[in-house]
Amino acid sequence: MKLNLLLPIVLLSSICFSQSNNLSEEVTISLHKKKDTGIFISEEQKSFDHTRSEVNGVVISVTLIENEYHVKYFDTDGKIQTKKYPISPAFVLKTNKTGNFSFSVLTVPFKIRPALGNTDQYVRADIKNLGLYCGPYSKTTNYFFDGTSSIHKWSFGALIAPSVEEFNSKNTEGKVTDASNRLVLSTSAAVTYTYNAITVAIIPVGFDFALSKDNQDWIYNSKYWWGFGLGIDSKLLGF
Repeated sequence: MKLNLLLPIVLLSSICFSQSNNLSEEVTISLHKKKDTGIFISEEQKSFDHTRSEVNGVVISVTLIENEYHVKYFDTDGKIQTKKYPISPAFVLKTNKTGNFSFSVLTVPFKIRPALGNTDQYVRADIKNLGLYCGPYSKTTNYFFDGTSSIHKWSFGALIAPSVEEFNSKNTEGKVTDASNRLVLSTSAAVTYTYNAITVAIIPVGFDFALSKDNQDWIYNSKYWWGFGLGIDSKLLGF
């Protein structure tokens, strides 16, 4: 296996597992007053305005009980702790987390290949790939008075995906006369934004590696591309 093919695999592995022995999340919990709501705020709730509670551990659950959010979490000693925050329509409870790695299942429906020699820029818009994205993340979860919540997560990491590409006379400079599909390993770096469980990705740099014997005939083999991705957070799939 060539070195340029090994590099993206090593990159993905190092991002995902270099800190796998430290699974804790850095968590910040805070209660924020909404602006210009015109809603009466009790003295107890005022005392929580802009109050920040630093938690080093893993949040287990956030439950709304009688106008209070009960945040249950493991502390650094492995003990279960609970913090209570009074809530009203004027407030939003926020948990801010940074973690070692986040997983998403992504596809890259829009791929742009720059011009090569006498071949013009090539833009592909289809779904012929499905891969695994992994990278460190920063996530904010908003908990509202009515018990609903929203999740906003940013991440930068690596994507690796098997893909199908058509080899034809144009992209092989006439070496393949009968067009046919070939298996390709697609690798890239990506910036992702996830709202709840839906992920969108900007892919500034990627490389494809043909896995067939005639891989050197394909002019895009190990050449740069960029694009956009769509996917779902792995938690939607239960892992």
